[in-house]
Amino acid sequence: MRFSYFVILFILFAGIFHAARANEAPSADVQKAGERIKEFNGQFTLTPEHTIRTITFRNGSELTPEMFDLFAQQSDLQELYVDDYRTLNDDTVEKLAGLQNLRRLRLTNSGITDGAVRTIAESFPNLIQLDISSNSLLTDAALREIAKLKDLESLNLLFCDFSEFGILNIVGLPKLRAIDIRGNFRVGDGGLDALTLLPNLRNVQHRSPTVTDRGIRSLTKAKALDILLIQDMQITGQSGHHLRQMERLAQLQIIRCANFDSEGLLALGGLKLNRLTIRDIPIDDSAMEVFNELPTLRRLFLHELASITDAGLAHLAHLKDLELLDIWEVQITDKSLETISKLENLRTLVLRSTNITDAGVELLLTMPKLESVLLSDNTRVTPAMLQKLRDAGKFVVRDR
Repeated sequence: MRFSYFVILFILFAGIFHAARANEAPSADVQKAGERIKEFNGQFTLTPEHTIRTITFRNGSELTPEMFDLFAQQSDLQELYVDDYRTLNDDTVEKLAGLQNLRRLRLTNSGITDGAVRTIAESFPNLIQLDISSNSLLTDAALREIAKLKDLESLNLLFCDFSEFGILNIVGLPKLRAIDIRGNFRVGDGGLDALTLLPNLRNVQHRSPTVTDRGIRSLTKAKALDILLIQDMQITGQSGHHLRQMERLAQLQIIRCANFDSEGLLALGGLKLNRLTIRDIPIDDSAMEVFNELPTLRRLFLHELASITDAGLAHLAHLKDLELLDIWEVQITDKSLETISKLENLRTLVLRSTNITDAGVELLLTMPKLESVLLSDNTRVTPAMLQKLRDAGKFVVRDR
């Protein structure tokens, strides 16, 4: 009984102490650090104990090595994001080595080399997220260092210049779920095949003209894959049949794949997608029949589709659960707005560079759940109609 009594007292006092600390103002050092971060147009957040938890610089072009001394003093720092600090070098990265609580790190578009990645791997073995995009001085040796980060869940390598052989170094990462290798043009079919060795891989984004139908077929072996972006690839309609075998696929983006035709899109029918983006691919109205067989779609992006007309858009009537529709450079007319206005669950609508007119736009006022509308570069929609929509007060209206 006495033991239980003391345990209860300890818990009560611990709670009071924690609450008291939470109500304290940040220390003078933290306040000074925060002011310094703001001077360089950065952002930060605090822990419940009023120490700095995250630091973000979306434009780090004005940063100095001395700012990294300041970062290094934030012992509770868990997340650091620095973009476009182009003179950042390995010596400056080494200043961060003592940040034992760091879990997420982004250093993009800088001058770091493989040595900085070695420092990262040795100093932050518990990293779960790493983004070293647009660092052109890195070689495949950097991937050998990244392979040491056994807790890594997300890896962004956008626009580096790694090879397929380099990718082989990271296939032993047991927890890696998401990888972005867009712009690593030397990673082709073999690289995608290697990625399927990652047991928990769920998200792949790649842009490379060296990928063919064989690479997409390889991805069917990644049984946990549910998010996929493919761009600028030399794939044909045959890849649509490979994609159809990815039963868990929920989000798919197909961008500027010049030989992915209507046959490929039609093959996707039956997938349980909730998001689909198709941009600048050579499909016609017949391909739009796929929407008769994609009833679970909630977000749809149709961009730069020169051969799609109102006849194709009529098939969107089957998307009863659609919540977001974004159409850009598709030459639809008011006839398509008759279809769109009947989508009862649509909440967000974007229409850019189309042939719609005021008469069609007025139909939007009949939509029961619409919350936000963006109308841009539709030359036959007048400012007076935009003002009429705003005056109605039924949803937010933007023109840019």
